Amino acid sequence: MKEPWQKISTEVVFDTRWLRVHKNSYSLPNREQIPDYYIWEGSDAVLCVCCVDDQLVFVRQYRPGIEKITLCHPGGRIESSDASAMKGAVRELVEETGYVPKSVVPMGVFGQVPAISPNRVHLFLAECEKTAAVNPNRDKSEEIKVKLVPLGKVGELIESGVMDCVACVAATYLALAKIK
Repeated sequence: MKEPWQKISTEVVFDTRWLRVHKNSYSLPNREQIPDYYIWEGSDAVLCVCCVDDQLVFVRQYRPGIEKITLCHPGGRIESSDASAMKGAVRELVEETGYVPKSVVPMGVFGQVPAISPNRVHLFLAECEKTAAVNPNRDKSEEIKVKLVPLGKVGELIESGVMDCVACVAATYLALAKIK
């Protein structure tokens, strides 16, 4: 592809605190027209791979989008009160698990769903210790159980589908490359 699509028009068709949807029309480099291409935007997200000794910390929770319980790395939306993506990742980590990082290393920033959203996911690796209680005021929609998994067993979570989030899978492999 030599040229990007040219946006002809945009219209906000849905706008809430959590999500905004645009209906865009585009002209393609081959002169074809796409009259209604939908783009959704929300907040950027963070994921924090938390390593405690030779184990990773996961949160077990229901995910309505895929209608199943899955294991994920602690994470969530970057809030307006977060001074940075890293601060948001640490906040989510402590809030969801009670683990506090001794060190945090950025692993990259990636498109969440680049075909339909401008939002990014910021990945971090943290060496942690248990020193805080899980925040009793965390989001009421989150019923979370914390699970420690030995490094040697993490691949099984991915292969079995227990970990069913592409960002978590990518973060896991990036983290394992840095840990080993």
